[in-house]
Amino acid sequence: MELIFWILAFMVVYVYLLYPLFVGIPGMMKKSAPAPDPDITPSVSLIITAYNEENVIREKLENSLLLDYPEGKLEIMVVSDGSTDNTENIVKEYADKGVKLYSEKRAGKTTAQNNTVGKAGGEIVVFSDANGMYKKDAIKKLVRHFADETVGCVCGELLYSDSPENSAGVENLYWKYERFLKRMESRCGTQLGAAGSIYAVKKELYVPLDRDLISDFTEPLKIYEKGHRVVYEPESLSFEKTSSSTSAELRRKVRITTRGIHAVFAVKNLLNPLKHGFFSIQLISHKLLRWLVPILLILLFILNLLLIHKSLYCMLMLVQVLFYLLSLAGLITEKTKYDLKIFSIPFYFCMVNFAALIGWYNLLKGEKETTWDTSR
Repeated sequence: MELIFWILAFMVVYVYLLYPLFVGIPGMMKKSAPAPDPDITPSVSLIITAYNEENVIREKLENSLLLDYPEGKLEIMVVSDGSTDNTENIVKEYADKGVKLYSEKRAGKTTAQNNTVGKAGGEIVVFSDANGMYKKDAIKKLVRHFADETVGCVCGELLYSDSPENSAGVENLYWKYERFLKRMESRCGTQLGAAGSIYAVKKELYVPLDRDLISDFTEPLKIYEKGHRVVYEPESLSFEKTSSSTSAELRRKVRITTRGIHAVFAVKNLLNPLKHGFFSIQLISHKLLRWLVPILLILLFILNLLLIHKSLYCMLMLVQVLFYLLSLAGLITEKTKYDLKIFSIPFYFCMVNFAALIGWYNLLKGEKETTWDTSR
């Protein structure tokens, strides 16, 4: 029983601390790749997927029209996934500026993207969310990597633009951690997944996906499967505001995790290290084991209770209980002036893992979280 306890504890530590070292040390030792060609300007189709985004779609279109890209080479396409508010009427106001609107029946983001890519005229397709505001040179920074013919997908960087205090600060801390992993994984060969707010693929390599799969995670995996690299471009920036409430953020994470777990099983052949080497280790460590952490934590707690008669395990139980009490305090104080990092970090950790636990529960129930609601 003790051996099982320490194996489970090692797995949790491996996911959050040892794997970043495992990928980070060789990543930092590798020299940065030569600067991509800044002068290539292939034709680009910017596909903005929207569902009931009347509050942000005008700002997004104004932002897109001001992007620094050669005239005539940027096509702006908005696909409405069955919006029932004023989103489509607002988009129609921009028809004379070349913005194209495509109305779909409510079927989810992945289906909307599948149906729109075939209509895109660009050599490169850039996918964006309606609330993602791009830095002026974002697309230029993305497409310059396609000068390398081995590159099939380029992932930009998502930053949160609201206050770094409170929950937004913890979310930003989480994304700094994720950015480090992306940078190191990209240096080691290829990175996993993308930020749905900003990533680009060669149109000829795009793989239509099942509606149940999360596109920004699965599409890069499919492109890797075709023999092309997925690279990270930290200077291509998209800015978003954090979710309006903890419950909205939790729902978003549950949806992403549920669909992500489905995606891993859809490309389970990539989990074979004998065939895919280091990439499989990345996929298992960064994604599959990360999503299994809540189950590991529950098992650890149960085993700790069974071993509590020994002094070492009594101390470890006190540490666990204290951590979860701090998380509870974070839940209680998150919207108050007492929302300190000593509370908010444990709370955010528990929320992320609770979302993953619901993701596994949804998998067992057969729920797939195909459609989404805006959390704004």
